[in-house]
Amino acid sequence: MSYLDIDEIRAFNIEHTNRCNLKCPQCARVLNGKVNPMLNMQDISLEYYKWLFPKSFCDQLDFIFFCGNYGDPIASPTFFDCAKYLAKNGVRLSIYTNGSLRGIQYWTDLALVLAGNGKVVFSIDGLSDTNSIYRVNSNFEKIIENATAFIKAGGIARWDYLVFEHNYKVY
Repeated sequence: MSYLDIDEIRAFNIEHTNRCNLKCPQCARVLNGKVNPMLNMQDISLEYYKWLFPKSFCDQLDFIFFCGNYGDPIASPTFFDCAKYLAKNGVRLSIYTNGSLRGIQYWTDLALVLAGNGKVVFSIDGLSDTNSIYRVNSNFEKIIENATAFIKAGGIARWDYLVFEHNYKVY
C-alpha cells in the first residue's frame, strides 16, 4: 500500500516561478535588501504543464493554488498561458499575487480566463500610505487599478493582508 495513490490527488500548490517585482524584507528570495544572487530565475513552461496535467488528470482535481514562497505567478512570462490551459481543462485556480504587475488588459483577460472557475487573492498589506512599507517596490494605485479591472471583468477577488504594527489600529 502506498502513502498516496495518484487517483487520490485533488489539489496542488504550485510555485510557478521565483520571479517577483518586490523586495519584501522577510521574503525568502531577498538577501540584504536585494534578490539573492544565488537564486536562478525560472518559470514552469506550458509544455511541462501539459505533460504534468493531461486532461484526464485535470478532471479529478478540485483546485490548484498558486501561492509562492519565492515568486509571484503574475511576474512569470509563462503564467497566463499555463493558467489558461488549466482553466480550459476545468481546473479551478486560486492565484495569490501582490497585484502590482501587468496592466488593465492583462487583468481583464485573466478574469475572462477564470470565468467564475477560480479567484485571485490580492495580498495588500495596508493602504496607500503603508502597503509599501513591507511590500517594498509595490505601487498601491497600480494594485487598485489592476484589482478593479479584474473585478469589473467578472473576476472573483479577495484582499488578504499581513497585520503589522504600521497597518493595525484598534478602534
